Amino acid sequence: GTGFYLKYRDFPFILTAAHVVQDNSLPYITAYNDDGFSMRTKVLSISDKSDLAVLSVPKGKLDFVTPWTLALKEPQIGNDLFSMGYPNGRERQTNKVSLLNKEEEVNDNKFYLHDKGTITFGASGSPLSKSQYPSELFGVVAAVDKDLPLAVSVPLPQIKILLGETIKKILFTPELNQKYLPMYPAFAKRYENVLTKYNLFPMQKPLITIDNITPNALNTNFQPVAINANVNKALSPS
Repeated sequence: GTGFYLKYRDFPFILTAAHVVQDNSLPYITAYNDDGFSMRTKVLSISDKSDLAVLSVPKGKLDFVTPWTLALKEPQIGNDLFSMGYPNGRERQTNKVSLLNKEEEVNDNKFYLHDKGTITFGASGSPLSKSQYPSELFGVVAAVDKDLPLAVSVPLPQIKILLGETIKKILFTPELNQKYLPMYPAFAKRYENVLTKYNLFPMQKPLITIDNITPNALNTNFQPVAINANVNKALSPS
């Protein structure tokens, strides 16, 4: 499978398709790129419905990367987009596709529908953007049709939703709060008002349930960045 680096609100993540990592039985997943760089990562949040997963990044591991930005609005039907992935563990492959539908229904959920071009097995989790170089992220490749020249990708709104849920989880889960907030002081600073209001920093015990906090209450204004990294297929089958 494929994943990519995204730094959002001063916190680093890797995004990939849920089915790439959901059957992994090991506590850590190995991610690497075609330059020989590798690191260990863990799943922070996962959505089977949207087929999207958010993974952690060890502190400082991707500071050298040139980032992509998350698009501020959705692409339009007919727009040419690019996906970049590591199908079958090969070197990075860039593929040009055309957006056909922004509300394709698959398993009671809506996806972007586009032609698949050369997208194939192992490209699940690839970023979908407006350029083959660092640029705006629109979606995450989820699946290809076996019989038709079509593919679907997780749309931008669903990416924003899972990122918001992940931020809540980090802030309001004691184990994650105690681990990550001291590690990323700029991230903690962004949510200083929330942390102060609920007496969460440093967090000693859960004072409020995650479900009681909405993304709007956290002022989640999404402006992340991204780069490709390959998720080890041996540890996380596509």
